[in-house]
Amino acid sequence: MRFYRGALVVIARHPIFGTGTGSFNRVYNDQAAIENQALTTNPHNEYLMIGVQTGILGVAALLALLGTLWFHAARLPVGDAWRGRGVALALAINCLFNSSLLDHVDGQSFAFQIGLFYFGVRGREDQRHHHDL
Repeated sequence: MRFYRGALVVIARHPIFGTGTGSFNRVYNDQAAIENQALTTNPHNEYLMIGVQTGILGVAALLALLGTLWFHAARLPVGDAWRGRGVALALAINCLFNSSLLDHVDGQSFAFQIGLFYFGVRGREDQRHHHDL
């Protein structure tokens, strides 16, 4: 929770645009040193990681990505729609407790699954109706 609080302090200082991509380590550890807290390179929360670096606009972009995945799943056949929404929901929840896009394996796994389930969503738009019967 200390990492969360420290990250929120940094976000409060730079709320709109953040402190710059790749700056988390420097700005968080500067803040932690002032407050005599533990240093870290990862807040274990993707929303906070992005919030520190790119501000509210970056967090909004991440939420827009998750929302886009969720709503575009409706264009997929039923089975793929369930899997696609499952991946979007898993990513959203995982981002609460991990820096999922920063972590090499997690980020690649989610990117692979999104590509797998959403590939050709435009070409398969009309297929959903055939599977709903």
